[in-house]
Order: sequence, then C-alpha cells, then structure tokens
Amino acid sequence: MTRLSSLRTGEAAVVEGFAQLDEQSCDQNLHQAGESDGCIVSMMRLGVLPGALLRVVARSGFGGDPMAIEVSGGRVALGKSEASLVIVKKVGAP
Repeated sequence: MTRLSSLRTGEAAVVEGFAQLDEQSCDQNLHQAGESDGCIVSMMRLGVLPGALLRVVARSGFGGDPMAIEVSGGRVALGKSEASLVIVKKVGAP
C-alpha cells in the first residue's frame, strides 16, 4: 500500500482510496470556514477522487511539506497529514 505522501516530485499515480481517518490528524487548512465535512470530503471536492490520475509537481524545501499535485486539471497543495490519507498506485509500477 503506497501513500501519496511517499511519492517524489515527478511521480504519477492513480488514487485507489483513502486510509482510515483520524479527524484529529487533519490539517485545518483544508477546512473552509463553517464546514465540518472532514478532511477526505474536502480533498474529494478538490478532485482527489478514487480513479483520478495525479502527479506530484513540487514539494517544499522544508521536509517536503506541503506538496503540490496536479489532479483533475488543476493544482492542489496538500500537507503531509492529508497526503498520508490517500492510497495510490504508482503509474508504471507493477
């Protein structure tokens, strides 16, 4: 099982699903004011959906957190705690 948080810049993958959610581990930056849908629903609204192809386009120089990904025709920044919830399969990996 590969997590989005473990991908390197330039690597592509397909979203397979999401890990069990501990709401305490979610970065509050993903939540819009007044919403309580949770971390995974917020990511899904950004286009991080099962079956979606994504690619890591950048990682911060500070331990790679946050990371920028291309997904659903746009770019999204995710913190390490959010990215660790996304289960992926690398494109081209056996």
